[in-house]
Amino acid sequence: MLITSGPCAPTTPCVGRDVILQRVQAVIANHAKPTPVGSPFVAGNLVEIRQETSGDAQKQAGIERIVVFAVETVQEDKISARVEFPDLSDAQTARYQEYQQAQAASAAAKPAASIGARPRASAR
Repeated sequence: MLITSGPCAPTTPCVGRDVILQRVQAVIANHAKPTPVGSPFVAGNLVEIRQETSGDAQKQAGIERIVVFAVETVQEDKISARVEFPDLSDAQTARYQEYQQAQAASAAAKPAASIGARPRASAR
C-alpha cells in the first residue's frame, strides 16, 4: 500500500504491485530525486524517514524541493506499506501544496469536452 499525494492520496491509496509500479514510474518520469535527511528512526517493523525531493514538478511550481516524512512498514525484508506526510512547516513544501491545490481546482473548473460534439452554428 502506498499513501502519498496525487492518485495515491489518503482517500484513494494505491494498493497492489501494478498500481504502485505505475506511481513509481511517474515519479521516475518526473526526474524526482529523493534525498534522506538525517538518520531514519526504527522501531520494530516501522521505519520513519525524513526526505527532501526535487524534480520537474517542483521546478514547475517555482520551488527547489519539498520535504516529506515517510513511515514504512517492513514485513519479511520488504516494504509492505509507505505513508508520506508533507512537512507543511517547511515554506517550500507549503507553497508546493498550495500550487497543487490550485492546479487541481483549475482542472476541476474546466468543463469536460463531449466526445463527438460539434460546435453550434451561431444564429444571426
